[in-house]
Amino acid sequence: MKFHTLLPVRDEGDIIRQCLEHLLTWADAVYVFDTGSVDDTWEIVQDVALTDKRIIPIRKEPVYFAETSLRGYMFNWARKYMQDGDWFLRVDADEFHHIPPPEFVKTYLRQHETIVYHQYYDFQFTQAEAQAWKRGDETLADRKRPIEERRCYFIPSYYSEPRLCRYRSTMQWPVTCSFPINAGFLAKERLPIRHYPHRESCSARATISIANNHDGGQN
Repeated sequence: MKFHTLLPVRDEGDIIRQCLEHLLTWADAVYVFDTGSVDDTWEIVQDVALTDKRIIPIRKEPVYFAETSLRGYMFNWARKYMQDGDWFLRVDADEFHHIPPPEFVKTYLRQHETIVYHQYYDFQFTQAEAQAWKRGDETLADRKRPIEERRCYFIPSYYSEPRLCRYRSTMQWPVTCSFPINAGFLAKERLPIRHYPHRESCSARATISIANNHDGGQN
């Protein structure tokens, strides 16, 4: 069985390379749709794709992001590469799987379980880190460091949604749904994911925005 990932992106230049490197440690295919980045996200995706054919850029198009229509479109586009018994995942660029999904399926799932919800651990940008930014202890150059070294404090999330599913050729994913309507039997265990939505403070984002405007949108 193979593991397929559906990755929509937009303006993820600071973390997309780390994300792809992480996915390539366990995924058999990574399908990427760029919804209109104005930074170098798409160029990084294409650059990584040149060195690893498991990265499959679908296309870049400035479309409105919707959980239902976009992810469903990506699934229906990529399903020609899937076979019964494979697994597919909804993933985002700011997520890192604490347990590789192949290991999770092998270790934590019972044979009849085919759909898995996630458990988020939301890593925060703390006041101490904001002060470090103001003092100049952290700068734009630190974006080159792994995100797990830069953000170390998390809050477990109460929100959960389906993220991992075993593929069947009879599955249907309508544009009105955020996941296939006949996904199967729900697993008891949740897939743990480290989530890094807060990578910079407001002042840092303002500085980055000014720098991007000054150099034509390149990080």
